[in-house]
Amino acid sequence: MRFKTILTGICFIGFCSALLCGGYVYLTQPAYEIHFVHTNDLHAHLVPFRAEKPVCAYDEKECHGGFARLLSFIKAYRTKYPDAVLLDGGDRFSGTFFYTLRKGADIIRLMNQMNYDAVTLGNHDFDDGLTEIEKMMTIISAPVVSANVIFPKSFQPKNKIKPAVIVKRNGVKIGIIGLLTPDIKTETKGGGGIDLRPLTQAVQAQINAFKKEGVQMIVLLSHTGDETEERLAKEMPDVDIIIGAHSHTKKFEHFIGKDGQTVLVSSAGYGGENIGAFTAVFNRLGKIVAFKNEAAVVDYTLAPDEKMQQQINSLQAALNEETRKPVTFSETPVWAKKPQENQVVSSLNTQKYEPCLEECYIGEVLSDALLKTTPSADFAFINSGAVRAGLPQGDVTVGDLIEAFPFDSSVVSVQMTGAEIENYLKHGLSTFQKGRANGFIQAAGLSYTFFPDYTKAPVIQLSTGAWDSLKTYTVLIPSFLAEGGDGFPVFKTKKEVAPSFRDAVIDVMRQENYKIPPFEKRIQKTTE
Repeated sequence: MRFKTILTGICFIGFCSALLCGGYVYLTQPAYEIHFVHTNDLHAHLVPFRAEKPVCAYDEKECHGGFARLLSFIKAYRTKYPDAVLLDGGDRFSGTFFYTLRKGADIIRLMNQMNYDAVTLGNHDFDDGLTEIEKMMTIISAPVVSANVIFPKSFQPKNKIKPAVIVKRNGVKIGIIGLLTPDIKTETKGGGGIDLRPLTQAVQAQINAFKKEGVQMIVLLSHTGDETEERLAKEMPDVDIIIGAHSHTKKFEHFIGKDGQTVLVSSAGYGGENIGAFTAVFNRLGKIVAFKNEAAVVDYTLAPDEKMQQQINSLQAALNEETRKPVTFSETPVWAKKPQENQVVSSLNTQKYEPCLEECYIGEVLSDALLKTTPSADFAFINSGAVRAGLPQGDVTVGDLIEAFPFDSSVVSVQMTGAEIENYLKHGLSTFQKGRANGFIQAAGLSYTFFPDYTKAPVIQLSTGAWDSLKTYTVLIPSFLAEGGDGFPVFKTKKEVAPSFRDAVIDVMRQENYKIPPFEKRIQKTTE
C-alpha cells in the first residue's frame, strides 16, 4: 500500500496573489518551513522482516524495515535538512523475540542513537506493566510526552514523563503533545495500572499552556488510531500536525480543522516498513500554506548504517542459539492471512501483517495446541490480535513461534455456559464490525458460523454431540483475555494452567506424536 498523498511534489494552499520564492510558486507569502521525519509502531523489528518469516536478509527484495536502515534514512534526511524534527509515535516494544527474550533495553539504546526530539508511549509499551516503562525511563535520551496518562503515585519516573515538550527550529517554537489510546485499558495486559484523562481535555489544556509561552506551531504525537486522529484534526482548534500511530496505517493526508486551518496527518505503517517524512510551509500567521510528502519505503535499496548493524548482529547472535532450536515440522506453510482465491501459497514472503481473521490457519494451529495442554478442557480460545505471524514450511523453530505469538501471557482455565460462550464469540465479532479485529476469536474444539452484520450470536457446531446453551464448559484462554483484554468480561474465578502460553504450546509441539493438523476452515461467514 502506498502512502496517500494529496498532490505529488509540493501542494499549495490559499487564494492570494502568487509570489515566486525559492523556485516554488507560493499562493500566500511563506514565513518558514519545518521538516519532519517520524516512526511509529516499530514493535521490536530490529532487523528486516516479512510477515510469515519475520527475520530475513537485507538483500531480499520483499523484506522491509530494520533499525539500521531507519538510521541511514534519518542521517540522510538530516544532511538535507539539518533542522528536521524526529518523532516516534509509540509501540516500540512487543512483536519479535528481541523483546520477548531480552525486553526493552536493547531497543531503547538503539533508538537513542537516532536522536529523537520527542517520543510518546504506545499501548504495547505497557505489555509488561509499569516495570519496563520504569526501565525505559532510566535509559532513554529523548523527551517522553503523554498528556492524557495519569500514573499511580507509586510510579517513580512519572515526573520524567511530561504532557508535552517545546522544541525550537529557526526561532520557531513547536509544541509537541503526546497522546495514548484509551484502548489500553482493555487491549493491553499492563494497562490496568494507569488512568486516563479525556483526550480533548488533555489536548486543550496543553494548547492553553502553549499559547502563554508563545508557541507558534502545535503537533499531536498521537498513539490513538486513525478514527480518533481524524476526529481530532477536524475538531481541535490550533492543531497543525498530527503524527499518528496505533492503526498501523501508511498515510499522509490533510484535513480542514475547526477554525479553518489545514491540519496534516501522517503515519508510517507497521514495524518500520516505511518511514514518514514531510515538509510543512507556514505563513506569517502560523497557518500551513504548502506541504510536501517525502515518506519512503524502507527496503533493500536503503543501505543499513554499518555501526548500528554491527550492534544488532551481536544481539541477534546472542539469541540465535535459543530461537533456532527446531520444535516441529510443517509440510505446508501455515498462513496468518487468508490467501486470495487461486493464490499459490508455496511462499508467503509477500504477505503483510494483519490480524488473523475468519479462516486463519495459524489461529487453528495455535488454539489446537493450546487445547492439547489440558485434556480435560472442552475448548480453547485465542484473540486474533495476539497472533502476529504464520509458520514456515519445513522446520518450525522457537523463534518462529515467538514471532507467531510474541506476547507474554499465561494459560488459564475458566468455566462458561454455552450461552456465555455464544456471547463471548459475539463480542469478538462486534469489535470486528467496528474496525478493530483484535477481539475476533480463533477456537479449538468447536467451529462456528457467523452472520455478515456481526450482530447476531454465531451458530456453534461440535464435531461430536449437540451444542447445549445451558451446559457448563471448561475453556482455556490466554490470561490477557481472562483479565478483560479486548473488552471481554473479566473472570473473577479462574485457574492458571501454565505460566507461559508460548512455552505450553512449544511443549505440545515437541511431543513425538505431534503433527501440525491440516486446515479445517472451522470459522465460516454465512451469506444468509
